[in-house]
Amino acid sequence: MEKTENIKDIESIKNIGKAKDMERTKDLNLIFFDVDGTLLEFSKGIKDLSWELKQALETLRANGDRYYICTGRSHGMLPSTIREMKADGYSLCAGAYVRVNGQEIRNVYFSQEKLDFIMNRLTQYEPVFYLECGLDLYSNLSETEESHIYQKRFGIDSAYVKPLGETKGLKVNKISVIFNSPDHVEAMEDFSDHGITVLPQPGALGFDITLAHSTKRDGIKAVKEFMNTEGGVRTIAFGDNYNDIEMIEYADIGVAMDNGPEDLKRVADFVTRSVEEEGVLYGLKELGII
Repeated sequence: MEKTENIKDIESIKNIGKAKDMERTKDLNLIFFDVDGTLLEFSKGIKDLSWELKQALETLRANGDRYYICTGRSHGMLPSTIREMKADGYSLCAGAYVRVNGQEIRNVYFSQEKLDFIMNRLTQYEPVFYLECGLDLYSNLSETEESHIYQKRFGIDSAYVKPLGETKGLKVNKISVIFNSPDHVEAMEDFSDHGITVLPQPGALGFDITLAHSTKRDGIKAVKEFMNTEGGVRTIAFGDNYNDIEMIEYADIGVAMDNGPEDLKRVADFVTRSVEEEGVLYGLKELGII
C-alpha cells in the first residue's frame, strides 16, 4: 500500500482523503505502538512512560478508541512497564502472535522441520538464543553473563525466561540470537532461501529470525479484521525502525518517529518528534486523538 504523497506536516495529513476529518467520527481508531525507540528507549535511559503519556492513553480509551502494542518482542520479553499498561491487545513476535482482549486471534509459527533446520545450524556456533513462543520465552543459556547483559539492555525480566529443553512441539514464532563472534553470522547467510527472514538488532551480533511471510503489517491486519465494526475502523501506527516500514505503509495513518531512519520517514504520513521529545504524545495531540 503506497502513500499518496510524502507528508511531513499536520496540515497536509488533514487534507488527504483517507485521513480527513480527524475530529470525532463514527470510525473507531485502532492505534498501534512499537516499543523500542517509540514508547521506550533503554539505551537512552527511557525505561518508563511519562505521566503525561499514561494519562493520554487513558483519555483515548475513554474516548472510545483502542490501542495495541505492536512489537517484535514476545510477551516474555516485554518490559514490566509495557506489561502493566492497559493495552487492548498485543501484536507480538513481528505480527506472528496476536491477542485482543485476552483472546488469541493469530498464531503463525515455524514448522518443526524449519525449526530443526535453524536450531541445527545455530547450535554449531554456540550462541545465546531465545525461542519466542507468544506468551512463553525459552533460552538455552538463561543464566549466562551474556544472557543477563542482553536482558538488562532490553529490560527483560529474567523471571519470564524459561530454560530450554526439548524443542519438539514448541510453537516458536520468532528466535532472537546473539553470536559470540562476527564470523559466526555466516550461519544464517542462506536462511532467506528457506523462507526465513533475518533482521539485525541494536548491537552488531544480535539478530531476529522470523518467518518471511510474517510482519507487523500482518498483526495490524489481523486486529483490524477482528475489530471491524459497522461504523468502520481507522488504523494508526507509530514506529521508528526498518521493521516498522510495512506497518507504517499499511496503516491508514503511519507515523514515523523523528529518531527513525529516512527510509521509514519517506513512507510515513506524518513525522512526529523523537522518543526523547515525547514523540508519541506529540503525535496523538497533533492528530486530534486526544
